[in-house]
Amino acid sequence: MQIHLDRSLIDKNIKFIAHDLGLNINHQIPSEPYLKYDEKGLSFIKDPNNPREYIHIDYLKGKAGWRLNRSNHESNLKKALGKNQKKQHIFDATGGLLLDTMIFLSLGHKVTAIEQSKILFYLVKDALNRAEIYSKAGADAILIHSKEKTPAEIFSFAREFKKSKNFIPIVS
Repeated sequence: MQIHLDRSLIDKNIKFIAHDLGLNINHQIPSEPYLKYDEKGLSFIKDPNNPREYIHIDYLKGKAGWRLNRSNHESNLKKALGKNQKKQHIFDATGGLLLDTMIFLSLGHKVTAIEQSKILFYLVKDALNRAEIYSKAGADAILIHSKEKTPAEIFSFAREFKKSKNFIPIVS
């Protein structure tokens, strides 16, 4: 896999992502699945022969934006929490695109989300940077990726981090 981008868009962020994922930056469209970095942000192109099949996360537009803008109407997620009106600390073991996590956060809950895929991690991180969704919701966040096979490192970090301000760790 490679990262495809226009020469004018090379920055420290995309160089770091390429290095961390062990990918080459290419200015030609690859013939295999690839990450694309353009003015819209980071995307994953599944099939270069059908570039309309891609993953691009945008928390302000489309389905994600619609769900986040009406988070008080997410009855299924509310049912999952039960009738308890107290703010919960929720563990989301399948973070994915973080849509459910964002809704829980917008409802005032604390969330720890875990996602195994580094590609999804960088797609989400890019979307968060673009949308600045946390500042609009009044929350701060740190994205963490651990290569360890157990969550001990993450929980250790969360315990120490919790001693500081009211930050919400989102773990990937």
